[in-house]
Amino acid sequence: MAVIAAAAVALALPALARAETHLLGSGPLAVPLPAGATVEKSLRPTAQGPVGTVAVWVRVAGARSGDLTLTLVAPDGRTRLLSRRAGGRAIGLGNADPLCGYGAAIFTDEAYESLAEAETPFHGWVLPAQRLGTLQGVEAVGRWTLRIANAAGGSTGQLTCWRLELGLDIDTTRTASADGVTASVTYRELRSEFSRVRLHIAGPNAQLAVPFAQVKCSRCAATGPNLLGGGDSPLTVRDLDGDGEPEVILDTYTGGAHCCSVSVIFRRVGSTYASSVAWWGNPGYRLADLDRDGRPELRTADDTFGYLFTSWASSGEPVRLFHYASGRLTDVTRDFPKAIQADADRYWQAAQEQLARRDGEPRGLLAAWAADMANLGKVREAFAQLDALAAAGKLGDSEGMGTAAGADYSRALRAHLRSQGYPVVATPGTPTPAAPIPAT
Repeated sequence: MAVIAAAAVALALPALARAETHLLGSGPLAVPLPAGATVEKSLRPTAQGPVGTVAVWVRVAGARSGDLTLTLVAPDGRTRLLSRRAGGRAIGLGNADPLCGYGAAIFTDEAYESLAEAETPFHGWVLPAQRLGTLQGVEAVGRWTLRIANAAGGSTGQLTCWRLELGLDIDTTRTASADGVTASVTYRELRSEFSRVRLHIAGPNAQLAVPFAQVKCSRCAATGPNLLGGGDSPLTVRDLDGDGEPEVILDTYTGGAHCCSVSVIFRRVGSTYASSVAWWGNPGYRLADLDRDGRPELRTADDTFGYLFTSWASSGEPVRLFHYASGRLTDVTRDFPKAIQADADRYWQAAQEQLARRDGEPRGLLAAWAADMANLGKVREAFAQLDALAAAGKLGDSEGMGTAAGADYSRALRAHLRSQGYPVVATPGTPTPAAPIPAT
């Protein structure tokens, strides 16, 4: 358990830091596209700065895509051909959703297929006939126009919506401060890809100013961190260890399904700041002063339970709580029995709802419940319940995952708890071993 895991149903990933990619939409439309006519519809973004990336979202109903020519006109008059009578006799662009959303045809240079190669109903990414990247550097402010020409003899259709996605090629700075310490991170973001990340920390007794690459966060995203933050900033400045000296937390995200949130925690060492890394797994963590002593706990969960017996959606993950001091996180979960009991009660109730269903899948929820019970010193009570459920035929592999079920379930769960350091045979108050985070 030296690597800090985190994923719990009750926790939520922080939102992406406010990006410089702007999505401007027309809203629902019903613009006729008569045969033989050309129609234009414009949007006026207010965001200022040079354009770095462009994508165009379109929904057309009724007309044959093979009769349509779509063109984007930039504020400086430059045009980019999105499609010229491609798609054959297929009707429309996008699926039947009346709004743009993710059912639209999205013209982007990052796609792999043109309309001529894609399958109907042409929703998702589509390669434009001419690269939109040539518009890089155009000022975003101004009129952007979608021009649609419907060929003579074609069927009348409707433009039901369109969106313009502009990634601005500008630097963004987010700042956080507390108790005389100010931290800022500057980055360039295009379509949720972050680059040129620089970090600056200034306190009364120490300073640090480095490119993110010098932080040497081996667990962070290899292509430049996807920055996270609760609201506008991926930064938190707070005294984590109660010594009167604030620490700085920079939250990043590796990307990928159910993975992975990583925090770089900076503490003052002499006249500069040293860093260490906390690997939170799937949904991250949150700060919560559960005992109201002024020193926050870092609340997370054990994501080694994800997919352990069931699908991710059916899995539960027991609560874990940490204290931070001197570059290390120490597991203090069992110092907070009320939090553990509340977590256990939640999973037990959720498991009962699954047990009541003919096709229910309680094994993932019960595994998290049993882990909580072990931390409460009630492991024998937990496994007596599980053995009774297995004997009653309630612990089958209803999702067909091929994982331990029935009588084998308790043995497999007990082995996992033991491997992860849970007190499989313990009483309340047993000391919890320290779980260090590796220094970078």
